Amino acid sequence: MLAVSFLVIVGMSLPYYGWTPSLTSIAADLSLDYAQAASLMSVTAAMGGIAVVLGGALVVRVGPKSVILAALALSIAGQIFFAYVDGYTGALVARAVSGVAVGLLIVAPYTLAISWFLESGQAGRAAGVMLAGDGIGVLFALVVVAMVLGSVDWRGGLLVQAGYLAVLFFAALFFLKNAPAPEAAEARGQDAEGTRTKAFGAILRAARTRPVLSAMAFYTGTWGLFSLVVSWMPTILMNAGWPESVAGLFSSSSSLAGIITAVAFGLLSHRVTGRRKLVIVLAGITTAAFVGLLCYAVAVGDYTLAAVSLPLIGLAGYAGASLSLTAANESVDGEHVGAVNGLVLGCALLVGGVLYPYVVGAIRDMTGSFAVGFLVVAISTFVLCFVAPLFGFDEGKSQVPSPEAAVRSEVRAAEA
Repeated sequence: MLAVSFLVIVGMSLPYYGWTPSLTSIAADLSLDYAQAASLMSVTAAMGGIAVVLGGALVVRVGPKSVILAALALSIAGQIFFAYVDGYTGALVARAVSGVAVGLLIVAPYTLAISWFLESGQAGRAAGVMLAGDGIGVLFALVVVAMVLGSVDWRGGLLVQAGYLAVLFFAALFFLKNAPAPEAAEARGQDAEGTRTKAFGAILRAARTRPVLSAMAFYTGTWGLFSLVVSWMPTILMNAGWPESVAGLFSSSSSLAGIITAVAFGLLSHRVTGRRKLVIVLAGITTAAFVGLLCYAVAVGDYTLAAVSLPLIGLAGYAGASLSLTAANESVDGEHVGAVNGLVLGCALLVGGVLYPYVVGAIRDMTGSFAVGFLVVAISTFVLCFVAPLFGFDEGKSQVPSPEAAVRSEVRAAEA
C-alpha cells in the first residue's frame, strides 16, 4: 500500500509541473506572453487548492482508493487535452482539469498510506516516506521528463506522461485497498449531517488557532516559493544557455535538499517542543536570506550562484515547514487534524501556488527582468516565514502524549 501510494505521489508531479520544462516552447507555440504562461501554473494551483480543501470530505465519503482512481483518470484526460490545444483558452481549461487531479492526488494517497500504519504506531514513518515523494517527484518531473521532452516535442511529451499515468491507474486499481475501518469509528455511527456539522466546526476552530495561522503563513510563503522555482527557474536557466535536463536538475534541487530537513526535523519535532518557535523563525529568516541571494544572482546574471542558492533555500524552507505543520497539528484534537491540513495546504496552494508564478511573470512583462519579481518574493518570504511566526506563533498545548502516557494508553488498550 505504501509503495503504490508513494508512486502515485511521485506521479502527481506530472499533471502539476511536468510540462514546465517546455514552457518556452508552449508559450511560443500558443503565442502566449509571460503573464499568460504563468497563469497556466496559477490556474493549476488554484484548482488544486480547492480540490485539497474539498478532497478530504470526499475521501471520507467514498474512500481514498476511489478518489485516487478518479484523480488519475482526470490527470490522464488533462494531459491528453493539453497536448491537443491550439490556444490560450484551451490550455487554461486543460490546466484546470489537471489542477483538480493534483489536489485530489495530494489528499488521497497520504490518507490511504498512513491509515494502514495507524494501529501499528508507524504512521510517522509512513508519512516520512510519503513526504519524500514530493522531492522525488520534482526530480522526476524536471529531470527525467525534461529528457523525454528534449527528444520529442512538448505535445508528444504530454502524451508520454498520460501513458505513464495510465500505468499508475491500473497499479492503483489492482493493488490498492482501503484500510479496514477502526472498530471505534464503526461504533460511533454518526449520521452524515452530524459529520458535516462537526467538520465545519473543526475548520472554524482550527482557523482561530495561532499555530495553525502561523503554519498557513509559513506554508504559503514556502509553497509559493517552490512553485515559483519549478515554474520559472528552468526557463531562466535555459534562456541563459543551460540544457533542459541540467536546468531541470538544479531547479529541482530545492525540493530534493528539502527532503533531508523535512524528514529529520519532523522526527525531531518532539525534542524541540519548547524551542519550536525559535527554530521556525530561524528557518524563516534563513530562507528569506537565501531567496535574497537568489534574487541578487538573477539580477547580476550569475546563474552558478543562483543554482547554488536553490538547495540552500530547500534546506531552510522545508525545515520550518515541517515544524510548522507539526505544531499546527498538535495544537488541536486528533479528530480535527484533517481540518488543519486542509486549511494549511489549501491556503498554500490557493495563495502561494497561484499568485507567486503569476506575479513574477507579470512583473517580467512590465520590467523585462525576473530580478524585480524575485525581490518581491524575497520580501514576502521575510514577512510570511519570519514575521508571521515571530509575532503570531504560540507553542500552545501539545497533543502528543509523553512516553509514560503512551505506555499507560497501550496498557489500557491491551487490557481492553
